[in-house]
Amino acid sequence: QYKRPMRSPRASDRLAAALVDLGLYFLISFLLIAPLRRQMTLARLMNNDYDLMNLIFLVAAICFLVGVLYQTITVAWKGTSPGKKFFGIQVVDVWTGQKPDLLACLYRAMGWWLGAFLLFLPHLGVVFNEKRRPFYDRIADTETNSTKKRFAMAPDSRLIFWTRLGILYTLATLVIRA
Repeated sequence: QYKRPMRSPRASDRLAAALVDLGLYFLISFLLIAPLRRQMTLARLMNNDYDLMNLIFLVAAICFLVGVLYQTITVAWKGTSPGKKFFGIQVVDVWTGQKPDLLACLYRAMGWWLGAFLLFLPHLGVVFNEKRRPFYDRIADTETNSTKKRFAMAPDSRLIFWTRLGILYTLATLVIRA
């Protein structure tokens, strides 16, 4: 019999774990698209718009595929990604409490990237949903659990989350403008 999880992770910890995973994703993507830099430079210098557009499409497809595969494989393999593991977060199937199967992980990853393309607005379900499940967790029938007590979030700490999110946004804006 499956018991409901003890605690949901704090939204700020989920955000930090996502940022760690995005850093790893960017590193992997950069290594895979680096060989295409020369062809893109040549296409730009020769004003060959057709080849340049094809290369840009190829780079975008590679980046999307790497993102989906990164999240799908890491969560299906260990039930967590490196960023989630660092912050004590695991992904489990809602019905069994075990790590999700490969298809559920694929749905979850594709939903995550769809939300990313929609300016991360669907990800706000983590704050406004009582069970802290954003839409990608709902379509995959998964949820995230905190494996450490210190990462647990009290139900009435939304103000703290919004304050932390505001601080992170302000710092990110300052870094980007610098």
